[in-house]
Amino acid sequence: MKIYVSIDMEGLWGVHSPDQLHAGEREHERTRHLMVDELNVVIKALFQHGATDVLVNDAHGSMDNVLIEKLDSRAALIGGSAKRYSMMAEIDQGYDGAVFIGYHPKASTQEGIFDHTYSGRVIRDVTVNDVSMSEAGLNARLAGHFGVPVMLVSGDNVVCDAMRDELGDVTTFAVKKTLSRTAARHLPRRDLEAGYGAAIERAMRHGGVMKTELTPVVGRIAFKESMMTDKPAQWSGVRRIDATTLEVTADDFASFYEAFLLMLTLAK
Repeated sequence: MKIYVSIDMEGLWGVHSPDQLHAGEREHERTRHLMVDELNVVIKALFQHGATDVLVNDAHGSMDNVLIEKLDSRAALIGGSAKRYSMMAEIDQGYDGAVFIGYHPKASTQEGIFDHTYSGRVIRDVTVNDVSMSEAGLNARLAGHFGVPVMLVSGDNVVCDAMRDELGDVTTFAVKKTLSRTAARHLPRRDLEAGYGAAIERAMRHGGVMKTELTPVVGRIAFKESMMTDKPAQWSGVRRIDATTLEVTADDFASFYEAFLLMLTLAK
């Protein structure tokens, strides 16, 4: 069974401080070790419960956070940020299931650890066919477009609770309980491996949730400032709704996802 793993950083066990998230910040190097440690727990459990091939996509920030020399030698790694589908690079290569590790709540979520949607500096909200979506919701629909079910989402308790509305009956595992946007109560370390083991066993048995979107796909991206819409609004097929909101209609979800990523790049 081929399993695709997309790993972010904000929702990881042990992560709660802005100093942990980006290169050059005080705690980032230590957090890279936390990241690969949690990832290896996940990979171990996946192989124990039926995986034969695991691909990991580093999906945080510059996307060069995973310490490849510390990674479980059975897993392949995609690193770097200039890649088609970004957080979901190579999801179109025939996987049997997708796993989202270290994910976080969408922008403007109360008490969600580092709540944002793709870019906290740029994006206020993303809606698809009139439904507001998180990164997990968007990425799950891209996976669904290529026939890949989402088997597990991990992160704080807030994003796990939100998955019931966004994805339905998907297996989740909360590695921490949010106290505020920058504070959390983390599980005891001894419970992390057992918790992932039980969650992944359940997820592999359940088979995951396939999320697809009705077509055509009508997406709206609400930016934080009006100046951020100036460049993407010039692109053919984009309609300006108001000073900070742009709309794009696509034939399918993959086309919308690519258009969204392009508009995000132009807005920065």
